[in-house]
Amino acid sequence: MSILAFTTICFISFTIYFKYYGVLPDPLANLLDEVPAPKSGDRILVFSPHPDDETIAAGGFIREAILKGAKVKIICITDGNKRKLKETRYGELKKVSGIIGVDEKNIKFYDFPDSKLKDYKSELYKKAKLDIDEFKPTITFSPLSEDSHLDHKATAETIDEIYSLPSYSKIIKYRYLVHFPYWPRPQGLYPTKHMLPPVKLMNAKYKWQKIYLDTDTLDNKTEAVLQYKSQLKMVLPRILLQSSIRRNELFVIE
Repeated sequence: MSILAFTTICFISFTIYFKYYGVLPDPLANLLDEVPAPKSGDRILVFSPHPDDETIAAGGFIREAILKGAKVKIICITDGNKRKLKETRYGELKKVSGIIGVDEKNIKFYDFPDSKLKDYKSELYKKAKLDIDEFKPTITFSPLSEDSHLDHKATAETIDEIYSLPSYSKIIKYRYLVHFPYWPRPQGLYPTKHMLPPVKLMNAKYKWQKIYLDTDTLDNKTEAVLQYKSQLKMVLPRILLQSSIRRNELFVIE
């Protein structure tokens, strides 16, 4: 086989791989930088568009931060009531908080309607800015604006607008991704595999970093995920929840 033919076959193969799988090969996780370990003095504010996003995106980090003595506050933005499950989902989040170690008094519900957050961005701006000013976080978690879920996108755009103000420049911003086409791969319960960025979002704009979850932390996150029984009954939410149980969590850091 000629070099040209071999090169052509390789190019076509990688093109097909990236088109259908959209993520890097698993071993390349070792090339990602690691996020700084949480510290006892950290004040961590987590913006979660729905009950469960906090665990999907950062349940392991939150657990490790609590064990280090950091203070964590979770803000649940929408009511998760798309299927008339508001009280059930709020109850599930409260159970999860006990598992990962967040005091229930440090959970706040904004109660905006599920799937309609784009219509409430001005109200979200006021509430979120007030909580940021009162809590004075050193670290915050919020969705990445490229997230394909409209509630996540509305959250991201609103929080990013707040952080465009110079007075918030010292806060470390962790952005997370939950919904993105053909991601993560493989889908389902693969706890020995890594969470890797989508290839389409691997560029100079995004500084992707990982946090490895030790066995105890991963077990704790798994237990937390299993509390979202209302979502585990449905195929797509179940796949999403199971797919978050990986060897690491993944963030874009600013």
